[in-house]
Amino acid sequence: MHQMNLSRVDLNLFVVMEAIYAEGGITAASRRLNLSQPAVSHALGRLREMFDDPLFQRSGRTMAPTPLARRIIEQVRSSLQGLEETLGRADGFDPATATKRFTIAMREAMQAAILPPLMVELGASAPGIDLLVVRVDRRDIERELASGRIDLGMDVPLPLTDSIHRTRLGREWLSVVVRQGHPLTREPLTLPRYLAQQHVERNYSFSATSCAEIYCKIDI
Repeated sequence: MHQMNLSRVDLNLFVVMEAIYAEGGITAASRRLNLSQPAVSHALGRLREMFDDPLFQRSGRTMAPTPLARRIIEQVRSSLQGLEETLGRADGFDPATATKRFTIAMREAMQAAILPPLMVELGASAPGIDLLVVRVDRRDIERELASGRIDLGMDVPLPLTDSIHRTRLGREWLSVVVRQGHPLTREPLTLPRYLAQQHVERNYSFSATSCAEIYCKIDI
């Protein structure tokens, strides 16, 4: 048998192999899989080419497995069962019993407002969930999500592709504190007028309002 590259293998072929082995023939396997007989025969042909072995040979009215098929069938069945169990767990996420660490990219300004109530909620409903909070440049959020290095990102609204799911988290109104009689109070406050003043702390990322969004990667 020649060396196979798993990325080029159609795993559905092993479902067909197991059905033929269990049912003893192509016709019965096609009924079990709800496929046409030509489709099952074609799959068997691909399996034979892949393994360089007949796998099943006609013996009366049944298809008898070859020694190679008998040798690998338990591994095939075990692998298929493992995949089914994995898919079942993926569809059945239970926060109360799950044990997982999620990495969230979040700015320090958000941590004090978001983390305390979030940790209280997790402690009550998902005690096995851990959070790791990291700082990521907002220009790198999409790349970090795509790579899997972060699971969630929280930041101001950003231009991102459709592969990123986003949800508005909230809107915060900012206040400007000045002394009584300050020139800023004489005319409507604009961003250029605000930036032209002296500040106790100056932050050019502020605007009249501050919005936050939450981002996560989706497959499309």
